Amino acid sequence: MASAPPVLENVPGGGFRAPESGRRYPGLTRRLKRAFFPRYKYNSAHRRTAPKRARTGGGGRNYGLWLGRKVHKQIERLTRDGPTGLRKRNDAMQMHTKRAICAMRRWGWRALKAEVPAFCDKMGVATRADLLVRTADGGVAVVEWKTGYEGYWETGVNPMSGPLARRFSDSPLNQSLMQLLFTVMMLQRTYGFPITEAYVANVKDGGVWRYPIPHEMWAAREALEGHFVGATARRRRAARP
Repeated sequence: MASAPPVLENVPGGGFRAPESGRRYPGLTRRLKRAFFPRYKYNSAHRRTAPKRARTGGGGRNYGLWLGRKVHKQIERLTRDGPTGLRKRNDAMQMHTKRAICAMRRWGWRALKAEVPAFCDKMGVATRADLLVRTADGGVAVVEWKTGYEGYWETGVNPMSGPLARRFSDSPLNQSLMQLLFTVMMLQRTYGFPITEAYVANVKDGGVWRYPIPHEMWAAREALEGHFVGATARRRRAARP
């Protein structure tokens, strides 16, 4: 990396704080939803028909959120500490984690660093990239892991807001691709190193599928950023007394 990684602390209730400057940053994902997918409702895209899971005390979305956090944490520990990272914590590896690791081997990816912090003062937000990997041809790729979304991953309810409203719906897939796009832009500004590829990797019971950022979305990144900054500013003005 071209520069030392910034230090970002989690803030209770959401968001991040930069200790050196004391500045607080809201998280990227929630702001993206407000700017591009304001009308999306989970129940509109997927009825909660998944069976209850006793270990989480809930079914459907609750289980998906729990599993997603679990897989993210296990991939982070494996990247940082290797297999001992889970054994030391007596943390049984989730099947979705195993599927993700097998997919990385199949695609020729080698994990470099997980949960990489990045922020952008212009956008006024911060985030953490799920994983950076070395690709088979020696490049660096950003990976955004998503788990579950069985049966409604590509189901949109409304057009997304902004410059590409006529081209993309508010499906979970498109929301994830937009998150990945902004994460890549923020990483490039924070560190300055070249990112050659970027993928959303969706881990399901039947396997793992990867999705690159669509060319049309990447080509419109400046217009999308402008819409995001403008929508965030309008929301702040409206919230003032």
